[in-house]
Amino acid sequence: MSEAPENRTPNMKTCGYCGHESPDQALNCCECGEAFRKETAPDSRLSPKEWLNQPVSATVKGYFVCGAWGMVILATLALKPAYLLTAPAFPLGLLALFPNGESKAVIGWITGIPLFIGWGIYGLLFWTISRTSKKGTFFLIYLILCAILALNIAGCKRSLDAAARIQ
Repeated sequence: MSEAPENRTPNMKTCGYCGHESPDQALNCCECGEAFRKETAPDSRLSPKEWLNQPVSATVKGYFVCGAWGMVILATLALKPAYLLTAPAFPLGLLALFPNGESKAVIGWITGIPLFIGWGIYGLLFWTISRTSKKGTFFLIYLILCAILALNIAGCKRSLDAAARIQ
């Protein structure tokens, strides 16, 4: 049998099945052939609160924001590819969600003021995301961005379908 763990030879590991010592680089026990398990680090998982307070990198934030806009493009292509031509007026979709929103969106298209306000909202969200350093805050703002984008897509579809019915 093998020696007691405290008298163990350096650079040797003990088989958990038969207790025989084998060199550290061995994959299996030299005595019984049992495979050595890789040693795992102690449980280093973070609590949800600790995870939310972890820093988030600019690269990760960029991937998420680009992914959200990529989903907008895919959703628009799925609805009607020609709708991509109206991308500069994208924020007007939010107006269409209000009562009589289609007419408000048309007025917004003519005056341009809601466009500046709408793109200003997106600019403010992007600025806030760029200034955010913690995961929890970032994901909260990111969820707000995604909700606004989804509402905007629905409003754009509503406005453009109404415009298509004009004769």
